[in-house]
Amino acid sequence: MESLAKRLLVLVTGRCHPALAQDIAEQLGIQLTEANVREFANGEIHCRFDESIRGAHVFIIQTHSSPVNDAVMEQLIMIDAAKRASAKSITAVIPNYGYARQDRKSAGREPITAKLIADMLQTAGATRVLSVDFHSGQIQGFFDIPVDHLVAAPVFEDYLKANANPHELVVVAPDAGRVKVAERADGREQNPLSRFFFVPRIDGVHVETVSDTVPAFGLRIPGIRTPTVIQGTDVSDGCCFPQRTEVAFLLRSVCCRLSDCVVTKGTATADECFRSGIICPNSIA
Repeated sequence: MESLAKRLLVLVTGRCHPALAQDIAEQLGIQLTEANVREFANGEIHCRFDESIRGAHVFIIQTHSSPVNDAVMEQLIMIDAAKRASAKSITAVIPNYGYARQDRKSAGREPITAKLIADMLQTAGATRVLSVDFHSGQIQGFFDIPVDHLVAAPVFEDYLKANANPHELVVVAPDAGRVKVAERADGREQNPLSRFFFVPRIDGVHVETVSDTVPAFGLRIPGIRTPTVIQGTDVSDGCCFPQRTEVAFLLRSVCCRLSDCVVTKGTATADECFRSGIICPNSIA
């Protein structure tokens, strides 16, 4: 017989990444609850839980991957169904938070879609949100409900320490938005992963940096002739890869023997990313 705690814990998944949900269920030692998600002939989404979830703590797992609009709507419908089934609490587990990159107005007449997604999740009935590496930390402030914002850096650091020499690692922030992430990695006590950080801004052959120790048109790191370089970012897709490719080319052309890209959420599968020199978990199918 299942314990009371396990019977009160209900794990549900959408159709975007069922393999990830199954892995989570196996780690927790419970079975996934079937949501019976299907579509009507006109494309509308319908779901109905197989068992009673009255008084249960329901965790609805859905990564907002392509097609992102269907993924978001599917999760909202499952949240609404759980609310109307009298669940005690509903946690939206979102490994990849959709529309996160539009988290501010960079010009007039633009939306803030990260806030829009937050409003929709709360209106649907979510009582808590759990996600990994928001595009920017400010997204937590868009919610009026508790938010568990997990970071993948410790997992990556353990992997890098086990598969590379920490004393030869240099962490590179490929754009201004990743500088603080790189600095946090450098600031971890008893876990020095890097000796130097810089942000290249590539415009033709000109390279500007945020450090006076790195001259333009060249990279010199004292004491390290051929370091292993790790680029880090939270999400990578077609619009992000060209920038990382330019950075990697620059690093290899100067003094580096290897340039890997650490990505929390890659639009390709984890295996495809790994074959491309990208270290990426399975947060997106």
